[in-house]
Amino acid sequence: METDPDRKMEKPTPSAQPEREDDSQEKAQSAARAWLVERGFDSPQLSEQGDIFRAKNEASEWLVCLCEDQEEARGYLLSFDRAMDSIVRRHPESAPEVNFAAAVAFGSTLRGKKRSYRKALKKYSRSTIFLDLGIHLWLVHDDRSLQVIDPQQANDFLQNLDRTIIESKMQIGSDK
Repeated sequence: METDPDRKMEKPTPSAQPEREDDSQEKAQSAARAWLVERGFDSPQLSEQGDIFRAKNEASEWLVCLCEDQEEARGYLLSFDRAMDSIVRRHPESAPEVNFAAAVAFGSTLRGKKRSYRKALKKYSRSTIFLDLGIHLWLVHDDRSLQVIDPQQANDFLQNLDRTIIESKMQIGSDK
């Protein structure tokens, strides 16, 4: 699986502003769509279930599973597990030029909220699934910027997630 060096983005500075509830539901979807279109992929097509984008250009294809913010804490774990299951199901039938990503609404996790993807991401911190299947993590921040974590860095990132959250909270506190 090829990776495009132009697709890495700088880690955004966390916003101290709380996210509005109505903004959060389609954050991963809009950020993933924008990232793909900016890089010359055709307009991403949303699956009938509304949780997977598929986008192509002349050289490659992306299949992106969306993990939006959830109403209940337990919904975050279910959403991420569903996304990973969906990728695993589709992976064997995919051509080598297909790239996979899980686009995760990351703002609540970065702020250390109880309702977040923290538990789901920690669950996968020692899994080899990212590297074995070439799954990228797309972290969608409150400002809708996208932080791309390549499969080779996914486990290190997830194993240090608590430190990332603490640093973010300290930075938010110093911005006040």
